[in-house]
Amino acid sequence: MQSVPAEHTAWQQFFDRYALVYADSETLRSEVYKLRSQINASRWSSPRQHPTSTIDVHDACAHHFLLCERASGVYRATTRLIPKAALSQHDSLPIEARMLSTSWWQDVQRNAQAMTIAELGPILMESDLGTNEPETHKRIELAMHLAAFALGQLLFVDYLLVDDAQETFKFIRAKGLQLEYASEVRGSRERSAAFYLNLNTSLRATSPLLAPLAIISKDLAPKLNLPLVQES
Repeated sequence: MQSVPAEHTAWQQFFDRYALVYADSETLRSEVYKLRSQINASRWSSPRQHPTSTIDVHDACAHHFLLCERASGVYRATTRLIPKAALSQHDSLPIEARMLSTSWWQDVQRNAQAMTIAELGPILMESDLGTNEPETHKRIELAMHLAAFALGQLLFVDYLLVDDAQETFKFIRAKGLQLEYASEVRGSRERSAAFYLNLNTSLRATSPLLAPLAIISKDLAPKLNLPLVQES
């Protein structure tokens, strides 16, 4: 009997425990803002330091995700995908300020008519997720990147931008998602940087991430009333 690869088993266990939810209703988006506010508030030492609102100008045109714990029905993490094409002519993606002077971004600007871009926002998750927390946190981060990847493919996005911690970048690269630097890193003290994913080339045909990506895409496509993108 052929053994099941460890990575396949890990993803099975993950999807048995969690469900990725596309927030396609006002009720679900309210849950996004509620969870975002709770997580952000927990990071401030004083309630007075906590911003009065965690909703910004990008939320109206963003696609939002929630991660739901199946057993409890509690939402544990959230993120959003912001397509640049959905912004007004005078608005920019939050990540753009970090990349204005980079050679990669200047190339993108020169070819803006030939490519589409979206930004994966911060991945916010509760700090207390139960057993094996470091591995669970990393798996959630990877799942949210895959959700953005799947949605980006369905929306025919060419490049996905993300501001990731260096540690997250290394973990995701090791798992097979080919993040590349979109901003210069000035030294080892830099804790995060801007990265990009080319949604047409960032996954190899033999990548173990194709299986969880297919699960996410299959669930997303009907909610967007879009045909499922089939890999050639």
